[in-house]
Amino acid sequence: MAGKESNIKIFLDESGNTGSNNFDNVQPIYCTAGVMTGSDDISALLDIYLSWENDFKKGEKAELKSKAILNSKGIPALIKLFDTLIAEGVKFTATITDKRYLLCCKVFDTFFNPKRNISINPNEFTVEFRNKGANCIFNSISDETLENYDRMAKNGKFQDLPNFLNDLFSIMSGDFRELIKTADLNKCKDFITLGGKKTDNANIGNFISQLCVINDYSLGQCEVIHDDTESFKKVFLETARFLNEALPQQDFGNGLRFTKFSKVEKIYFEDSKGSPLLRAADLLSGSISHLLKAKAGEYSEQQRLLFKSVFVDSGLLKSRLLFWTLPNKTFEALGEV
Repeated sequence: MAGKESNIKIFLDESGNTGSNNFDNVQPIYCTAGVMTGSDDISALLDIYLSWENDFKKGEKAELKSKAILNSKGIPALIKLFDTLIAEGVKFTATITDKRYLLCCKVFDTFFNPKRNISINPNEFTVEFRNKGANCIFNSISDETLENYDRMAKNGKFQDLPNFLNDLFSIMSGDFRELIKTADLNKCKDFITLGGKKTDNANIGNFISQLCVINDYSLGQCEVIHDDTESFKKVFLETARFLNEALPQQDFGNGLRFTKFSKVEKIYFEDSKGSPLLRAADLLSGSISHLLKAKAGEYSEQQRLLFKSVFVDSGLLKSRLLFWTLPNKTFEALGEV
């Protein structure tokens, strides 16, 4: 990638945001995707996108969105755009979340986080420990039981908590089952209620994952430009306060400062109508969501070519720029392409 590391820019947009609805069968996946460039001068990339967009729209003034282009006419044009950007040194980045699985992670955090469970050593609360527990819940819990948790989070009423705990107790392995007994239920209730009222799980989970990807990759300092959505900014600030990820070097307003993601030099929120590369990021996130909706073994030839451009030609599958909060069985479709 050309350019200085300190000038890396990542344009982010999302697809599949259904707010607090974690059980949307039409959009079960939430994706944040980024178009990343290290070029000092992005004018050539802007020209590429605008030329492509004008050619495709043929005079139409409405902003081009992924749902209007992911069809037999649009997919070949989209592949051409992505391949052209890739040839110019652009890289893609993406975080992908199964909303139901993220809710299972939250269930696990409710009862097994050291802050609420005296029997768990903070040093043992690792990513592997969390993923093992969340996968155990995801693979065994019924939608009805999970919806009971979701309902408690939203209304703060815990009449169903004893039944929920019985259901959770019955599906967990022996080690986890014993740990459930030592959770502080009052602290758990506070956590459930605060999380249900203050956060949009899929949205903020992806943004934090995206920042982790950026921070983990050897990029040096970078700037993040995200589509300007007022509700997103509100969720981000509330969740940051909730997580207490307050870290120096980066001031997000309202007294929030971040240090963990030291490589993120600046974060901007811009209107995609005035940012061609944000519009490209929107088409990228929509493409990924489109591909993940297809069932394993049922990809059309066009979808296979789109997959090749988005995941293979861009190097996304082989780099550390892809992060998913997905159980294995949700991601099986990719192995069929």
